[in-house]
Amino acid sequence: MRFWNPEASSQKRPGRAALTGVLAAVIAAAWPGAVHGSDAQNPARRTELVKLVERLAPSVVNITTFTPRKEGGAYVDRGTGAIIHRAGYILTNSHVAKWPVKNLVTLRDKSQHSYRLVAAMPSADLALIKIDTKAALVPVKIGRSNDLMIGEPVLVIGNPRGHAHSVTRGIVSAVGRRSPSPQWAIDDMIQTDAPLNPGNSGGPLFNAVGEQIGVVAQRREDSQGIGYAIPIDLVRRTFPAMLAPEMRFGFFLGAEVDAMGSEATVTKVLAASPAEKAGIRQGDVIRRVGKMPVGDGFQFYLSLIDRLPGRALSIEFKRGAKVVTVSPKLARYPTVKAAGGKDLKPGIHYEGFLGNWEKLPNLGKLTPAERGLAKSLSRSVLKDRGEWFALRFTGYLKVPADGAYTFFLQSDDGSRLHIGRTLVVDNSSTEGLAMASGMIRLEAGHHPLTVSYLQRDGHAALLVSYEGPKILKQEIPAEALFHRLSKQAGKARKPKGRNETE
Repeated sequence: MRFWNPEASSQKRPGRAALTGVLAAVIAAAWPGAVHGSDAQNPARRTELVKLVERLAPSVVNITTFTPRKEGGAYVDRGTGAIIHRAGYILTNSHVAKWPVKNLVTLRDKSQHSYRLVAAMPSADLALIKIDTKAALVPVKIGRSNDLMIGEPVLVIGNPRGHAHSVTRGIVSAVGRRSPSPQWAIDDMIQTDAPLNPGNSGGPLFNAVGEQIGVVAQRREDSQGIGYAIPIDLVRRTFPAMLAPEMRFGFFLGAEVDAMGSEATVTKVLAASPAEKAGIRQGDVIRRVGKMPVGDGFQFYLSLIDRLPGRALSIEFKRGAKVVTVSPKLARYPTVKAAGGKDLKPGIHYEGFLGNWEKLPNLGKLTPAERGLAKSLSRSVLKDRGEWFALRFTGYLKVPADGAYTFFLQSDDGSRLHIGRTLVVDNSSTEGLAMASGMIRLEAGHHPLTVSYLQRDGHAALLVSYEGPKILKQEIPAEALFHRLSKQAGKARKPKGRNETE
């Protein structure tokens, strides 16, 4: 092979085309098969990993939120999400899907859309958002995380530091890890060494065949190569309760579907429900709801979003080899009636109990050491106690409109919230700061409220928040709390009970 020598004046200097050919020849000699590498279709370049990324990338979105700052401008936060239905439903973290003034979802084709928050479960750091597009989107395939192998390869596509659709890979380093964040008490996280950065949160963790096996949540700030993802089986278990479509949108169908399986198999039909009256039975496989195809339990619950009571809903299901279509008329979901009166006063009663309980006791069976009236649901009402006590607040909560209300309890070392006799939130974790939430449909007006709280030794925290019609998520304000005058007041003896629990 002859090369051009710049020091040989007798040689004619080759043109650019000739140089390109020479360079290609050199590369070919050093790396067989690379000459034609300029062709992106070259099998030597189009590895299985490249093909997998090309297939998965359209199912991943980049999320940007803009939150106004008091001094002007806005805080810009970034995250990632995975499309789980072609109609535009996206799974992400609750800490990514905030309630900003402005938000943008950017698709692989660089088109941008605003999203609306459909549902969130902060205790599991999960949220569902929705964008509206004219074209059908490409959803991910939801996998399982019950059979993960330590060392198996994983892939992450996300939006780290705003670098849209960046790809990193690694392995499953461990399973069953506890979340290092005090905000989420998740005990079975997937640990991975795939590089993660701020902006990857909410994105999908894929296995080698392109199934989503987790939701990227966080990384250890004090380490390298230690990241965490919420296992997809936890998402499957959580999804029906997080979305709670019947309670959220006020209709009643009365059929439950397996969220863990590969098909939308009916697991339960409530007696005298519209589903039962229409002939739907346990074991039927739902294939279509309205105009929406249903392939698994995820899609079944998605298909119930925005349905209204009083309307017929077409449902196609398979029973054995037979395909059946029915149209049950959706009933109205029951709403808890208001139970307050005109004699209510601002403020809420509290009772303080002393004892070294291991978990939150049944405070209704114990004698309080202190009683009083509080303006808010704050643990600071017992000013002289720092450890080993319990609190119970009792009174009324005023809500402004009929509809579904979500309540949030963040506490250390355990708390519960009742509306009337209904346990709405059970945050029974005693392993540090944790959050839990629950939903209930309430009629406008006053409702009996009970909040119980345990403080052992160490850190202390209690935050009671809610959201609902006309209410953005916020701590329950003093103006929403009321009480009736009680004949009981003053001090009471220290309780003898110790291990009795609710």
